[in-house]
Amino acid sequence: MDSEFYLKQQKLLATNKWYRWFWEFWANQSILLYGLAAIFIIAQNQGWKVVILAVCSGLFARYVVCEIVHPFFKKQHPYQRLKFQPPTFWLFSRTDARPDSFPSEHSVTTVAISAVIFLCFPSWGWPALLLPAVIAVARVIVGFHEISDVVFGYFLGLVSGYFVYLLLFSRLFTP
Repeated sequence: MDSEFYLKQQKLLATNKWYRWFWEFWANQSILLYGLAAIFIIAQNQGWKVVILAVCSGLFARYVVCEIVHPFFKKQHPYQRLKFQPPTFWLFSRTDARPDSFPSEHSVTTVAISAVIFLCFPSWGWPALLLPAVIAVARVIVGFHEISDVVFGYFLGLVSGYFVYLLLFSRLFTP
């Protein structure tokens, strides 16, 4: 995306409180919805195992896969390149000076978690995979990432989630 897009979004975020609130929530705080999903899943029979599997998937995606990829793709975030301050959240979304925009850590992590939910609860699958897509769009709109960051992150998240599922599912669910 070009610089004009991000600067226009920053202006809208600064002048329209509802626009800011909506995209800021989806970009920064919506990841907390996974915590609510975990509580609901734990209430299911064997649900705690699915939560463990999903958490392992998210941690593997974020702290192994992303950390392997980042050194090879030193790419600045749009907010770094264009020198603006995107909306942040103290827990999950902070700005920094590291050129680690590619891939989007939020996309990789949320898709990996959602992939496990998709594989364990197929009826929840499509909504589970839609949530990271909304988060990805929001991350682009608020200026943390470019589309290539979130699309590649989505792909890596699917692969990571499936890998962890294959690796751990039989270990957790075999009596």
